[in-house]
Amino acid sequence: MLQPLNKGIIQNCKVNYRRQVIERLLILIHQDKPLKIDLWMVMQMIKGGWTDVTRETMQNCFKKTGFVSSSALAASVEDVVSDAPEDAQQAQREAGEAQLVSDADDLDDLDAAHDAMSVTEELDNSAIIHEVKAKARPEAQSLEEDSDDDLSPLAPIDSATVNEYIAALKDFFFSRVLPEEHVSNLENL
Repeated sequence: MLQPLNKGIIQNCKVNYRRQVIERLLILIHQDKPLKIDLWMVMQMIKGGWTDVTRETMQNCFKKTGFVSSSALAASVEDVVSDAPEDAQQAQREAGEAQLVSDADDLDDLDAAHDAMSVTEELDNSAIIHEVKAKARPEAQSLEEDSDDDLSPLAPIDSATVNEYIAALKDFFFSRVLPEEHVSNLENL
């Protein structure tokens, strides 16, 4: 099921994310603000990059991986990444004008660097088996050691820590695009 993701959906999401980063930096430059992007902004831009992946892009990726018959694939062959390259080139020109990047910097080089970057660990069967066994051992030992008599009461938590936990939960709800009512419920605590 990951094949359609590898055939262009993730690539399109990355292009959309990079475009948003460059646009954000350009906005900060025009506002004479420091060029800083915090983790919250990054999460929002990743979310936006995913949201900008079009239905057509996803359909084309599924077609390329063979989830659609070859006759339907031959009938409508479209570019997977749509007009994202034009947007990226426009953002590259603006970044060059704002002296964020040099003229020698090339989007193709950046894309190649991102494509070559390893974002997940390559696992073989023996590594997976080893990891599962390692996780199973501590659980088995802890089940033998646990008893209701050994439970200690929970330590009290100060209000500052509670507020940090609530803020983390809000961030979680926003990152998962959950209904606003969950955040409202947290604010009413």
